Amino acid sequence: MKRLLILIFALAVLASPAWGGGLLIGSGGNSIACTTPICQDTCVMSATEAFEGGSSDCGDGTSVCINTWTGTGTPTGISNSPSGAPDNTACQKSMRFNSVGAPMYSVFDSGSAIARSTYDIDIYMLININSTTLAELGIVLLANWSNLSSGPTNNVSGKLALKFSNPNHFLYMQSSTNSAELEINLNEWNLIQIHLDGTAANSFVSKNGGTTQGVDYASFTRYNAVDGRYLFIGGLDNASGENVDMYFGYVAMSKSIN
Repeated sequence: MKRLLILIFALAVLASPAWGGGLLIGSGGNSIACTTPICQDTCVMSATEAFEGGSSDCGDGTSVCINTWTGTGTPTGISNSPSGAPDNTACQKSMRFNSVGAPMYSVFDSGSAIARSTYDIDIYMLININSTTLAELGIVLLANWSNLSSGPTNNVSGKLALKFSNPNHFLYMQSSTNSAELEINLNEWNLIQIHLDGTAANSFVSKNGGTTQGVDYASFTRYNAVDGRYLFIGGLDNASGENVDMYFGYVAMSKSIN
C-alpha cells in the first residue's frame, strides 16, 4: 500500500492540474502553472524547491530560492528552463549546472540527521540533461544524501550518478550490494524518484512514475552506514575532461515513518 501511495504521489506531480503547493507565473517557454510536490497521507516535507521565488540564497550569491542552498563551483545558479516540461511541473527558472572538468554542486541542509532505519526518505527531482562529455563507462555523481556538509561523495545513504555506455546514458543508483540502472535520454524532462526505505533492501529508483523493473523502475539496497542530513545536487565529482550540463526544474524531499 505504501508503494502504491508513493506511485500515486509521483504520477500526480506529472498529471494533475490541481496539484497543490504551486506558484503561478506568467506565460513563457513552460507551463503557466508550475508546482512542486506536497505530501499526502502521513509524510512530512523536508524540502520543496522550485528555484523560483522565495527569499533565501540559491547558492550563486544573486538568486533567491525557497530553501537555502550553498553552492560550490561557478557558474552555479538559476537559468531559464528548457521548454517541454510536463504541464504543472517546472517553472520558468531552473537550477543549472554546467560543470566542466571540476565539481559543481549545491547543497541543502535539512537541519538534522534523519534516522535511516526509522524513516522512508523520498527525493523527487525533475531534471533535464542537456549534454555530456563522458568517456566510455564514465560516471558522474548527480545527487547524494549524506551526513557530511562537505561530503558530496562520502558518508552517504543514497548516491545517484549518470553513466555513459556508448551510445546510451543511464541513471545509476549506486549500492554496496546491488546497484540499479535506468536508461535516460538527453534533452527531455524526467521526473526521478529516489526511495530510500527504512528497510534498506526495499529501496528503489523510478523514472516518470514507472513500475516496470529495468525499464523505468529499479530496486536496489541503499547504503546502511549513516543517517542522511545534507542533499547534494549537481556535478559532484567531475574529473578533467568530464562535462555534464543539466537543469533541475524542482527538487523535493519527504520523510515518513517506515
